[in-house]
Amino acid sequence: MNDADHEKLLDLVSEAVLAPRLWAPVMASLTEVVRGRVAMLSRLSVRDGVGAAKFVGPEAAEAARAFQYYAPKNPTMIVQNPADYRGTWVPRILTDEELLPKPELMRSEFYNDFMRPLDIHWVMYIRLALHGDDVFAISIGRDERHDRFGADALAAARRLHPHLLRSFALGRRFAASRHDGDDLADALSGLRHAVLLVASDRRVLYANAAAEQLMARSGELVMRGGRLSASDATQAARLEQLIGVAGSADAARRDSGSMSVGLVDSRGRLSIMVSPLRSARDSIFGGEACVMVGITDPRAESGLDEHRLRDLFGFTRAETRVALALLEGASPREVSTRLGVSFHTVRNQLQSIYDKTGAARQSELVMLLMRATGIRLG
Repeated sequence: MNDADHEKLLDLVSEAVLAPRLWAPVMASLTEVVRGRVAMLSRLSVRDGVGAAKFVGPEAAEAARAFQYYAPKNPTMIVQNPADYRGTWVPRILTDEELLPKPELMRSEFYNDFMRPLDIHWVMYIRLALHGDDVFAISIGRDERHDRFGADALAAARRLHPHLLRSFALGRRFAASRHDGDDLADALSGLRHAVLLVASDRRVLYANAAAEQLMARSGELVMRGGRLSASDATQAARLEQLIGVAGSADAARRDSGSMSVGLVDSRGRLSIMVSPLRSARDSIFGGEACVMVGITDPRAESGLDEHRLRDLFGFTRAETRVALALLEGASPREVSTRLGVSFHTVRNQLQSIYDKTGAARQSELVMLLMRATGIRLG
């Protein structure tokens, strides 16, 4: 896997935090990377093998039909002492031979009646989480015509494993908190923050209710021919430039940016963050590349919940203040001035925030924070 493909896959893994449906293309890409045949994302009990799974690959439909019957017969999954198993479990990458001698597996009903019809002989297990007796994992199968998963395949999977763990853990936190749907548009619809998804030519593909309300009351952001713009010509040109860069066909040029727009009544300025949704496969609009435009209105009640951020991510009070300032559109340099601390201190706190959220860049961080602070409960 070259660096460009690796970066695309990391972006896809990051977006899966907010759009669980993207785990299917994540699994498909992982399967290709390790030269597997079929993959499964599963939740299985180590007591009885009962659970649920989603498959990708040429035999995905057949595997899904047979799964519920054969899962409880999987000798690599069920353990004799779940309590001892929980005490020694760690999220790592294993092969079937590390869990059970190959001859013993090949004598089982699970191998002969489930794995063989699907043309699976070797299995790699990528552990994601353990909750109670349930193990969450991605399993990737390879046929007998190939050798077992070797050092190269295992190394590639291990390189991606920390990103998979962070994305899966954050996704479960958000899923446990929200009541709306499980796709990106559903996630954005419940935000109190104004968010639009636009194409690289500024065509508005989606606007949540908060964005529609903001644009209705503010004359500074406008729609012209179905395209997002600003009433001021200079600000309109700047917005067009930011969206063009974020939605560039050249992946190397894509980047996030920010600007502010003055309100008609001069009581404040809209803060605008433009961020790329980097992989075309992330798009919920038929494969068209999307750009996210987030808008903060200083006149509106912020609704920013410091306690929620600290609970979700384990931020300190200082980190929470930095995170909220970034969410309001401030740059790290502006955060330093606003909070009266050194730029070096802000950079250290920002790195800690990245470590705790799993974000790799500021645009990704802002997207996660917008989702976290905009969740509606009840």
